[in-house]
Amino acid sequence: EVETPGQVSKVNFDFLVGTDGAGSPVRKSLMKVSGNKDNVDWLDHSYKELTIPPSAEGEFKLAKEALHIWPRGEFMIIALPNPDKSFTVTLFMPTHGPVSFESLDTFETVTNFFAEYFPSIEGLIPDVVKMFLSNKTGPLGTIKCYPWIYEDSVCLMGDAAHAIVPFHGQGMNCGFEDCMDFDRILEHSSSWEGLLQEYQRARKVNGDAIADLALDNYIVMRSSVRDEKFLAKKEIGFELERNFPEKFIPRYSRVMFHHTPYSDALRLGSIQDKILEELYANFKITGHVDLEHAASLIKTNLG
Repeated sequence: EVETPGQVSKVNFDFLVGTDGAGSPVRKSLMKVSGNKDNVDWLDHSYKELTIPPSAEGEFKLAKEALHIWPRGEFMIIALPNPDKSFTVTLFMPTHGPVSFESLDTFETVTNFFAEYFPSIEGLIPDVVKMFLSNKTGPLGTIKCYPWIYEDSVCLMGDAAHAIVPFHGQGMNCGFEDCMDFDRILEHSSSWEGLLQEYQRARKVNGDAIADLALDNYIVMRSSVRDEKFLAKKEIGFELERNFPEKFIPRYSRVMFHHTPYSDALRLGSIQDKILEELYANFKITGHVDLEHAASLIKTNLG
């Protein structure tokens, strides 16, 4: 059934691709028919969008080539540039608790919050308190469902199958990869049912992997980027990538700048973190990466 303003009509189909977003009615119907649950895992954090306007001269107020992050442990603000020279600013923080969206419900509490945690923001957004109180708070959630297909006639793609939190910037790209794999499999499939089964095997594992990667990157952005050990391991990783570019590609680079499947990036990232842990102790003392030991660890663990 298709609902449009003022009416509900029935539409017959031979093949249906559900690309109808995180709230997908196609997914809900598929779960009902298959006897499975529509699994939405809501994060206990939410978000609110604000805006840094252009300067009085009509220019960017911050460097336009960068992602700006104000990490505060359990919460953070990020700012991304727009073509009109404004910045979209997003505050991510707990939904409930002592410092949360729930606790910021008056002009006074919001004013005190920004003064304590983000004093520089008020200079960038003159009406930040008013904007905060008038803008809506949005939920954050992850969708992991199964199956993605039904017989030879229905499949899910994009957010309908694997909506994720936005902390790796890969939601849209993951949907494009669904299309690429579907097209690749279509070229050699002899039946629709075989096509859908292979598509599900190829994409489900990667949809789950990027969901986990995105959640992990939230912790990195709001907290780990201030940690001395984390920053040192990042430096070691960059050094290994420069010296062993075919063998050692940091997890973030694999996800963002390479065609590595998300499931492989997740698996290899865990192995690489153990290598970085072993190299960190000597790096902490000398300030240099032991490349000979690194080469041995990479050969043993990554081939």
